[in-house]
Amino acid sequence: MLLPGTACDYQTNFAAVLDRLGAKYHLICVNYDGFDGGGAIFPDMITVTEKIERYIKQEHGGHLDGAIIPRWTIFSRRCRRSCPRHIWSV
Repeated sequence: MLLPGTACDYQTNFAAVLDRLGAKYHLICVNYDGFDGGGAIFPDMITVTEKIERYIKQEHGGHLDGAIIPRWTIFSRRCRRSCPRHIWSV
């Protein structure tokens, strides 16, 4: 899972590596409401984090093999508690 820094989209953060990573891994790229071009308004980071957690639970049985995520985000702290060996902070 690739999670961008707050206030930007995943393309901005990961465009340079998407093709190479996608050739080797199944990627889940996250865009936050309000920064994805969809017209939604960014509510707050807690709400967005809960939405991402629901997606992981519903679509992936609550498991990820790894994530690349900015170290200062709320989601990063929550992920690190549940699977610390598979979270790479950038």
